Amino acid sequence: MVKSDETTLLITGDITKPVEKQLLENADLGNVGLVTLPHHGSNSSSADVFVNSLQADYGVVSSGWRNRYGHPRKPVIDRWSATGTRIFNTADSGMQVFRWERGSATPVIDSWRTNHASFWNR
Repeated sequence: MVKSDETTLLITGDITKPVEKQLLENADLGNVGLVTLPHHGSNSSSADVFVNSLQADYGVVSSGWRNRYGHPRKPVIDRWSATGTRIFNTADSGMQVFRWERGSATPVIDSWRTNHASFWNR
């Protein structure tokens, strides 16, 4: 977890529901500005209680285009979206850059594939 005056970032990696439970029991997470969806948005993560507790503004799914695992899973995306989390999937938009200006709770978001496409992808 990374905290600043403007926001909190939670970088989850490949955690599963049992680890999410441990985080909720042992860390003061509070509301999160940006979360990386656990385990690429797989069904083994993003328990209701975890998602509802974070109330994240933004969520990033790190996944590959047409990956063989089918990540992220639709029920997981629906769960996060139901809490108002705005979801970005790197498989669709490429790298995401979030930049918070001092004193602002709203980030400037740069979707790399959209804003910096190679000439052959335009």
